[in-house]
Amino acid sequence: SAPPRQRRGRRVRAIAAPVLAAAVMNRPIILLTLLAALVRVVFVGLTSSDSLRYPDAVEYLDIARHIVEGRGFVTADGKLYARGPAYPLFLSAHLVVFGDHELPIRVTQALLGALVVPLTWLLARRVASPTGAFLASLYVALDPFLIYFTGLLLVETLYVLLLGLQVLLLLRLAEGHRFRDAVALGAVAAVSALLHAGHLASLGLMAVVLPFLITGARRWALLAVYVVSATATLFPWIMRNGELSGRFLPVTAKLGRDLFESIGPGATGGPATEYVRWPTGLPGGELARDEALKKECWRAVREEPGRVLGLVPSKFARFWNPVPNYEKFRQPLYLVAATGASLPLFVLGRLGAGLLLRRNLRTGIVFLFFPIAICVLHLVFVGSVRYRLPLHPVLAAIAAVGVDRVTRRAPESRNRLDG
Repeated sequence: SAPPRQRRGRRVRAIAAPVLAAAVMNRPIILLTLLAALVRVVFVGLTSSDSLRYPDAVEYLDIARHIVEGRGFVTADGKLYARGPAYPLFLSAHLVVFGDHELPIRVTQALLGALVVPLTWLLARRVASPTGAFLASLYVALDPFLIYFTGLLLVETLYVLLLGLQVLLLLRLAEGHRFRDAVALGAVAAVSALLHAGHLASLGLMAVVLPFLITGARRWALLAVYVVSATATLFPWIMRNGELSGRFLPVTAKLGRDLFESIGPGATGGPATEYVRWPTGLPGGELARDEALKKECWRAVREEPGRVLGLVPSKFARFWNPVPNYEKFRQPLYLVAATGASLPLFVLGRLGAGLLLRRNLRTGIVFLFFPIAICVLHLVFVGSVRYRLPLHPVLAAIAAVGVDRVTRRAPESRNRLDG
């Protein structure tokens, strides 16, 4: 037999060879990733953080500063349950390393944002040809919406990556029925919820859909592993909230406020803090106020169901608007850029979705799960292009199938669900 050093060398070469081969084969994707990183870094370097300030960002930064100071997850006005922990921890790590400067955070987000290119490539190659997958990757590399949000101190840039990763894990789980994929899916879904509280709805809905995506005797065991993994990941934060509040709070205590802004008197279907007629005489405590706002929401639904339902078309239109809803971005240059970016995605995505569902129902369900779940969620809550943004890599992968149809290219699918 060969000496131990020679055997180790063979093992290293056996592991490294596929990686190197993949790197050579996907050299265009590597270059495209570098281009995406360059575009995003230049963007955040040329724009000031003050010009891209959102109210949510102020709250996230306040919490991050308080974490660094040892005061915990608390806002400037003393709220303990306003946000999930994932993004404040991400910000606080930068504050510890780089000091109280926002540019390093935005540069990190620019670099992370470039990872949508290989993510989209991996998704699209499951169902589309190399040409279609490359065009999908090129789209997300230069998508003006994705580029713009990398400069904002908001969760969207990280959420985009976690959402795409969940689609990949769903595909792997439906194909291979492996427990490690169920563990990873549960953990990533839970981290997504700790980043963006609205993802709790998708996390729960996945538990309903998984048994239909997985065939064979393992389906219930895999579902149990997914649930246990997600619960274990959420557990420390649930325990923290339970110890402080004495009640079950999976992520935040702002459901009442978000619902009232979405359906309360004066709601417009979009962000409407200044338009909504907030009830008077609300209790002062954070938790009591949230409960009171929930009751006001149910009262609004009971007393004015027609008005509440009438907001749904507006929310749908705002969610799928090809151009920004915000008046500040309605100048001709913004409108042309946004329309040019959105319409091909929508038209080819619609074509690709139909083809995916006809080709293999399970594959279609996996790719359409998050677009449908998140859209429906925002027919209840505020509708905005911002909340559609995390879907763009998935939508681009679906559109790649439409590209193949238009150009009459063979899909060369790598997805075993498609045979």
